[in-house]
Amino acid sequence: MLDNKDILVIADGAAFGVLIENCVDYFETQFNRRISLWLPESFEYLILKSGVIKYENLDDILENTSKYVECEKYVSWKRFFTDMLIDATRNKREKYLKDTLNEYYLEDAIAKKIIVQMPKDIQEKREIRIS
Repeated sequence: MLDNKDILVIADGAAFGVLIENCVDYFETQFNRRISLWLPESFEYLILKSGVIKYENLDDILENTSKYVECEKYVSWKRFFTDMLIDATRNKREKYLKDTLNEYYLEDAIAKKIIVQMPKDIQEKREIRIS
């Protein structure tokens, strides 16, 4: 369980790499804090894994992503998951846009399903909100 003085960083693993050096420099100055990083594949991956979006063969795609990603088309799995989520939600209430998070994903029941995909220590942190 994280303490109030601890720092929890949840970042899109696919996008965080370019920032890691700056973060490590900062982390080294934080002597009285425990710093935890959790870097899931991508936020889009968490949404898909949560089950709030229906998609044919979704479980197999998430378990065996390399079988489905066309390397010529996608330079990263993050882009694959983003396109998949955009395609699955096109013209629907839960429409996913990369630039702005749809209010649908902030609804309590939906956010809880996404949070459940996170490790237990993170879930137990009371202040977790998706924003």
